[in-house]
Amino acid sequence: MSNISHHHAQPPTVFHPTPIDNEYPFWITQYGYSSKEYPWHEIRINSNVSCLQYVVSGSGVIISDNHSFRVGQGDTFLLMEGKDQNYYSDLDDPIEKLWFNFRGVLGTELIKIYNLDKTIIFRNVCTADLITDMHNLCKNETDPNKFQDKAARLFLKTVQFLSRNNSKPNTSNDIEEYIRYYIDSHITENIKLSDIAEFSNFSPEHIIRIFKKKYRMTPHQYIISCKIKIASTMLAVSNKSIEEISNSLNYCDPHHFSAQFEKYIGCRPSEYRKNKKM
Repeated sequence: MSNISHHHAQPPTVFHPTPIDNEYPFWITQYGYSSKEYPWHEIRINSNVSCLQYVVSGSGVIISDNHSFRVGQGDTFLLMEGKDQNYYSDLDDPIEKLWFNFRGVLGTELIKIYNLDKTIIFRNVCTADLITDMHNLCKNETDPNKFQDKAARLFLKTVQFLSRNNSKPNTSNDIEEYIRYYIDSHITENIKLSDIAEFSNFSPEHIIRIFKKKYRMTPHQYIISCKIKIASTMLAVSNKSIEEISNSLNYCDPHHFSAQFEKYIGCRPSEYRKNKKM
């Protein structure tokens, strides 16, 4: 199927490199900047491009092949072609981001070679300088063949950077962030404290203590707050039913979801959607 995109309010600033007859083996199709003044919602069905995006500020939700993730300031995310993608800003904290879209067998194979094809979110991995370098190359190199060669080399440098910075924290000073990364990466699953303990090699009691000290809430409270945040955004920008949203966030039933949503937000999901759509 073809690429389908929808944007709320004004679309982001989008640029195109110098056209070329043959995009093989690597080509930047578009690049640009999205201001937080214009909350975005983009849907790609069987996407015909891949994209690399860096979140300068704000927060939002990434859904790729039915897996949902929270993304926020300082994160980089990578979405590969051939997948269904749905991503959008939080309405109360829109995302500002730098990005470029690409396609070609070289990009796909490099990502596989560096074992990044299963990674969507790179937590606290700043690619702003690398993406800006790609933007500048797109603006300034007018020879298509030279651009293709230089872009491929810069993309390899970017992939190597992502690979080096994709390892999990290995010091006790990073463990709280390490735990939050695990939760964010599995937010649509039924996450248990025992799962977090096994992942981090710390006792449940220690996890609760250090997580609450840093984030002022327990891991359980953080999980609920993330799910409610995702749900509120989905209610506002998507046409999914309340039951579908409940199921996508792994609630046991829609009634439990609705009750928890009302406890945190102050109104039922249906009422929240009605107010946001007015």
